[in-house]
Amino acid sequence: MSSSSQPPLRALRVPAGWCVSTNGLREIDPSSLTIDHPHWEFFEEDLLVLVHAHREAVLDLGWYPEMRSEGQFRAELIIAEDWTNPTVTLSTRNLDEIVAWIEEQMVHAHKLNPPLRKWRPKW
Repeated sequence: MSSSSQPPLRALRVPAGWCVSTNGLREIDPSSLTIDHPHWEFFEEDLLVLVHAHREAVLDLGWYPEMRSEGQFRAELIIAEDWTNPTVTLSTRNLDEIVAWIEEQMVHAHKLNPPLRKWRPKW
């Protein structure tokens, strides 16, 4: 697919302290796509990764199963690299709902306990 036919990235309000590590979240409503629409290629497992190093927090967003019309967004807030026990999660097919949830999690990151050590994501 040529870059001129790519839908725009979805705008996000990213508060101070958060860094965008990965952003492939497009302005595409999955409920508007037919099963064989080529835009399903934008619905990947690694759509968006936001990192707050001071709070040891990672917000991870993906589409599961990847590139499949029957999938859904899944977002997780991970603290201190504990990927097996996300602090909070949300699964939905609604783009606006998942974006609002992610923005809310970033705003409320100040409620997380600050780290006792200097932390950097491993990637």
